[in-house]
Amino acid sequence: MLEILDASNKEKAKADVTDTPPLTLKVMDNAGPDYHFAQHLEKVFVEDEIFLNPTLNINDLAQALHTNRTYISNYLNQQLDTSFYEYVNGWRVDKAKQLLTNTELTLEEITMQSGFNSLSSFRRYFVSATGLTPSAYRRRNK
Repeated sequence: MLEILDASNKEKAKADVTDTPPLTLKVMDNAGPDYHFAQHLEKVFVEDEIFLNPTLNINDLAQALHTNRTYISNYLNQQLDTSFYEYVNGWRVDKAKQLLTNTELTLEEITMQSGFNSLSSFRRYFVSATGLTPSAYRRRNK
């Protein structure tokens, strides 16, 4: 409802505004929806290791983050300059690097324990991310 103020009710309107407590905002460095989303995103990848699910898709991640797929996609594309699968596979490659360096697991075992659903996709993505085959990476980092 729109109320038109005339000279008789200007003072009342002024009193109403000054009687209302000011909006209090909690201000933090980097605070905002993207900051909190980034923290939650990191948690599900670092602590929950959601990327280890070989059938993970953007809808699963949206459910884990209590948001929608569009928000995740926009955040990854605009804030991190990456796609959903590039982001997930980056975490998987990092896990595979740890396993290649610190274990004697076979490539098939590393494929499964790092969240890839096939040895061929593991090899293909690993080479594109590192420039080395998994075996060459292992030899170089043992």
